Amino acid sequence: MKSTDLSFLVLGAGAIGGITAALLKKNGYDVEILCRDKEYASLVSGKGLSISGICGSFTVRVPSYSSASEITTRKDIILHATKATDMLAALNDALPVLKESGFVVSMQNGICEDELATLAGPGKIIGCVTGWGATMESRGVLSMTSAGDFILGYPARPPDKFLDALSEALSVIVPVRTTANIMGHLYSKL
Repeated sequence: MKSTDLSFLVLGAGAIGGITAALLKKNGYDVEILCRDKEYASLVSGKGLSISGICGSFTVRVPSYSSASEITTRKDIILHATKATDMLAALNDALPVLKESGFVVSMQNGICEDELATLAGPGKIIGCVTGWGATMESRGVLSMTSAGDFILGYPARPPDKFLDALSEALSVIVPVRTTANIMGHLYSKL
């Protein structure tokens, strides 16, 4: 699979999720956002996300929804960027949008992979260390505040061609590394 063939649903349009979605969209990827706030989803779809900081300054509209039932196409990847306190409810709502062959990428701080796997299923989770920083200055106005990278890996198997394609796609945001020891990297970030 080529990285440009991947389709994404970003759960959460805060600082990390919003910038991730905006940079993917700006670079031509099929990406939509699911967030629980209907007014915010309308703002992001209509006016767009205004991005600034070390990634440059731009505004981009990203199709956004407050209910998974509004999303008409199934996705290869769910980039899960909600707060850990909302993660299971958010994933439960979004799972009907995930293709059978798809994966959930856990972008939360902390060790969330096992809990997410209880809903998504064993082998459907990709761990992610988010090593860059961002802030929400106001609704729809986001800033990338520090450089860094993504580290991606499956919790229980080595990287493969799918992970390579995902890494290539996410490299439009920050540099990406893959690992056979994602759990070690996640624990070292705590």
